[in-house]
Amino acid sequence: MKKILSFTLTLQMLLAPACLGDVLYAPASTPTEEYAAALKVHPEALSPTENYLQTHPSLKNLQRLTQRFSQAENTFMDGSSKEHIMQAYKNVLALENQDDWREGQRKLFLTVYLRLLQVNPPDVSSAEKRQWTERALFYMDELEAPQDLIPPPVLRALENQKTLFPVTSLNLSPEIQNHFQKILLQGRIYSTASPLSLRAVSGKVRVVLLGDFYRPQSFEIPLKEISTLSPQQTPYVTEDCPLASETKVYRPLHCVPPSSSKEISLPFAKAAPKESWKMSKKSWLWVGVGIAAGVLLISKWQQDQKKKDPPTEAYGF
Repeated sequence: MKKILSFTLTLQMLLAPACLGDVLYAPASTPTEEYAAALKVHPEALSPTENYLQTHPSLKNLQRLTQRFSQAENTFMDGSSKEHIMQAYKNVLALENQDDWREGQRKLFLTVYLRLLQVNPPDVSSAEKRQWTERALFYMDELEAPQDLIPPPVLRALENQKTLFPVTSLNLSPEIQNHFQKILLQGRIYSTASPLSLRAVSGKVRVVLLGDFYRPQSFEIPLKEISTLSPQQTPYVTEDCPLASETKVYRPLHCVPPSSSKEISLPFAKAAPKESWKMSKKSWLWVGVGIAAGVLLISKWQQDQKKKDPPTEAYGF
């Protein structure tokens, strides 16, 4: 391999963007157009859906993923036994359903599945290897395989097996379509407005439902069960005009208690007479993690490459 790890792959997986902002909540009965207008009036505010996407994965999980992947790649490049290599990569996969990963981090999981296929000869067949194959193809429908890391025979073998794992269509229940605008599968974002088109995989997947008026619902279920999923609908904001506890609160006049003179009326667009808007401060700061470790890892791999070839030949490639 001429390259050990491309800069694009490294930075996408080790960095996360900064995000600072308020979150704008509204009762579930608020018309969608009215809520969109309020967001335009207050561009500094995020919808709950935007806030969720910008604050996942968590910093802790991002650090864990970075560390485990670095350890697995070290094990692979050090020429450890096949058993040790496989266990190190399986430790990475243990995090796959623990959070909603962004594109750069999903590419890590793709790389792990490709590594597992790489260290197992093509003539070896097992249920576990079949699952690695279908998961790799699932990710490759969205992501480009890291050709600088994986030998061409492994990628060609996957291409030849695509027909064995066809793309399927999944309809979503009215409960999902009427209350949630987005659905995440392994972190990949889909709209709930139309059926899902994706490659079938066995085992459980992480499913998260996101909407601007209802709290997120997460599940770990087989892919085929998405069509019959009936999630709970828990509103962010109730309709009963409770006393304010947030920093800024807008309420129609009939909801403002006489003793609450300190409450702030905010000029939201097209505020309905029976609606209640809430703006609560929520700051999130994302920082780059694992940069030093990543640089050292790349340097170490490059030095190792000058001394010996990677251990791919020992496993049939």
